[in-house]
Amino acid sequence: MKRTLVAIGLLTGCAGRLSESQEYYVGRAVAARSIAETKGGVHEDEALHEYVAKVGWTIALASDRPDTYQGYHFLVLHTNEVGAWAAPSGFIFVTTGALALMENEDQLAAVLAHEIAHVALKHPEEVAQKEASKAGIMDVLALGGEALKALGQEEWAKLLEGFGGCVDEGLKRGIAGYGRESEMAADKMGIDFLTRAEVGYNPGALADFLTRLPQREGEAATGPYATHPGAQERIDAIRADVQKRGLSLEIDPGRTTRYRQMTARLHP
Repeated sequence: MKRTLVAIGLLTGCAGRLSESQEYYVGRAVAARSIAETKGGVHEDEALHEYVAKVGWTIALASDRPDTYQGYHFLVLHTNEVGAWAAPSGFIFVTTGALALMENEDQLAAVLAHEIAHVALKHPEEVAQKEASKAGIMDVLALGGEALKALGQEEWAKLLEGFGGCVDEGLKRGIAGYGRESEMAADKMGIDFLTRAEVGYNPGALADFLTRLPQREGEAATGPYATHPGAQERIDAIRADVQKRGLSLEIDPGRTTRYRQMTARLHP
């Protein structure tokens, strides 16, 4: 039933390319799938959710895409897996495993800035558009209102199947990454967002966090980071960019104290 309602929502709007409202329905479905496929679901600590969201909104509002349909949504998922990803229309997720691995608020901000950069660059939306076209959803959207009303049960079943595939691929690509060039572009844009006057976080914090990630080179062919560039390549590129631009690496100790207080329950 939920998939049917979301698919109906997807059919409202213009054809040709997914509208922002249609991207939202895909993003919401990816969000629901993300929650359902995480054993621990949404983390129960509301104060932690609010804290992560405030950091995220600070960056999002200063980004190149401050507005999305229905706004940005930041969710903390309860799992030991280390991860963060973005879905269409500004649904952004970070796991408790990732939060436990971070050392300070600057690293949280840097990870969120990377995901917000994906949204600003429309990487999740491009995947949704491609999959919708492949599944024939864009052809259905082109039919118009009266023709849509005349769809039979079998046609609706095919549409829902195609929509499900679109959601599956959206989640898969969000977690695994959007390819080397897209990931590097998001790293670079994330640095820009972190250093804007309204934000002011350490631009090298993502590189610092990446040095803490478990080594996954042996899993690269099949693991969740298969399409990401190697961690060391990203670390080197980020640090070179920061040095080239002469950016300050200063970290506010007050933010670090606040981060440790907010994430204390995540540590044994």
